[in-house]
Amino acid sequence: MERRGWLRRREEAGRSMPRWPKDRAIGLTREKSGPSSWIDGGLVLEAFFLFMANTASAAKQARAALRRREVNRILLQAARNAQKKVISLIQAGKKDEAAKHFPDLQKRLDRAAKGKAIHRNRSARIKSRVAHLLR
Repeated sequence: MERRGWLRRREEAGRSMPRWPKDRAIGLTREKSGPSSWIDGGLVLEAFFLFMANTASAAKQARAALRRREVNRILLQAARNAQKKVISLIQAGKKDEAAKHFPDLQKRLDRAAKGKAIHRNRSARIKSRVAHLLR
């Protein structure tokens, strides 16, 4: 694939590709073996070739969307695990222990709703249903 614009100019000048600190913060680092080594695989590859960005800002938005997707996945997984723990304790007849874990479920659901990983009404609905089971 022929590179155009600023990517081509950077490679012709022999400079390495730009590095994005937020990518490193969530583990999207690439091994450095050449000027275009950061495109060699993983999520950044998806950002450029799955979305086929035409501009630098569109490429940046694609990378940001991948970071948001990863953060949302982590928030949702934590909320689901907390919900499974509380419901399994309720089904096992350990309502006292489930009541101790309920604030953790609330915290995780509120955090997911605050980050817009899930809708706030869905968060409220889950908390309401679990609280009703705890009665």
